[in-house]
Amino acid sequence: MKKTFTKLSIIAFSFFTFNANAQIKLGVTGGAQFSFTNTDFFKSVKTVAKPTFGIVAQANLGGGFMFRPSLNYIQDGLKTIETITTQVSSTVTQITNIDAAIKSNNLQIPLDVVLGLKAGKGKLLFSLAPVITIGLNSKYNETEVQTTTGAAPVTQSNSVDLDYSGTNAIFKRVDWGGRVGVGYEFKSGLQLNAAYKAGLNDIAVGVDNYKTNNLSLTLSYFILK
Repeated sequence: MKKTFTKLSIIAFSFFTFNANAQIKLGVTGGAQFSFTNTDFFKSVKTVAKPTFGIVAQANLGGGFMFRPSLNYIQDGLKTIETITTQVSSTVTQITNIDAAIKSNNLQIPLDVVLGLKAGKGKLLFSLAPVITIGLNSKYNETEVQTTTGAAPVTQSNSVDLDYSGTNAIFKRVDWGGRVGVGYEFKSGLQLNAAYKAGLNDIAVGVDNYKTNNLSLTLSYFILK
């Protein structure tokens, strides 16, 4: 799978670089991203919403096709809440609420091939891309509140950096994925895009099922045309 996406990436960059007639535009992009982590490591996983922003280039390839690579800062991760109830005795109950979160700061590089079809005064955009996500840093935060019958609640917090290398590695630094998208380009050049990225490899070391998926809703505008 990694070899396939590497080849696709090289082909896409080569096509962009060697097309002498390409009309290249450079711009900025930003919006919101919703992370859906698929894992069996936690019993329940909540969606995480974070901002995203980056730079984008676009080259006209002819026939309505465009190549649109971008470099984006994103935050992936998850939230989970677990409640553990322990009957200490017939009159004493202990309830432990665990609120945990994983936050990863990443650089994401989608290599979109886009088809633009005229619609009204603008264009409908349909995109398909291999995606490379590079992990910068990751952190695990946990807050535990323990309540026992007849006693005051006890709160404990813990924060741990998650490694990408060495014997204590928790995550793999490179995540390979693919994404599909749809959007609209207005007459002004402003683009509104929605794209869903599916992770194709398990990124947690020693965990069989831990894939990062996300939905991004972004606006892009080309400053240099």
